[in-house]
Amino acid sequence: MVKRVKEENIWNIPNTLSVIRIMIALVLIYMIFAQAEIAPIIILFTIGMLTDLFDGHIARKFRQKTEFGRKIDIIADRILLIGVMLAIVLEFSIRGLLAPADLLNIALIMSREIISRMISLRLFR
Repeated sequence: MVKRVKEENIWNIPNTLSVIRIMIALVLIYMIFAQAEIAPIIILFTIGMLTDLFDGHIARKFRQKTEFGRKIDIIADRILLIGVMLAIVLEFSIRGLLAPADLLNIALIMSREIISRMISLRLFR
C-alpha cells in the first residue's frame, strides 16, 4: 500500500523565518571565529532567537503550519543554539580562555540538549 503524501505550500513567512535563522547562525559562527565585536554578535543572536518566537506564533495564528516547517524549525533551532555554542567553545579553547572544568560543564549542558532531541526523534515522527 502506497502512502499518499499531501502537498503543502512551504513558501510562507514562518518557514522563511526559520531559513533566515539558519543563515543568521552561519553568520554568527563566522563572526565568532573572526573575533568580531561582542555587541553585534549579541544583537544578531537576539534577532535569531526572535525569529524562533515569531515563526511559531505566526504559523499558529495564521494557520500556516506545515510538516516542512515543523522540521526546519527544529533544525534551525539546533544550528543556532548548538552551532553558536560550539563555535564559542572552540574559539575560547583555541585562545586558552577555558579551563578543563569549564569545558566539562559546557559538554554536559550541550549533551543534554543533543540527547533529549535524539531520544524524542521529533524529526522523524
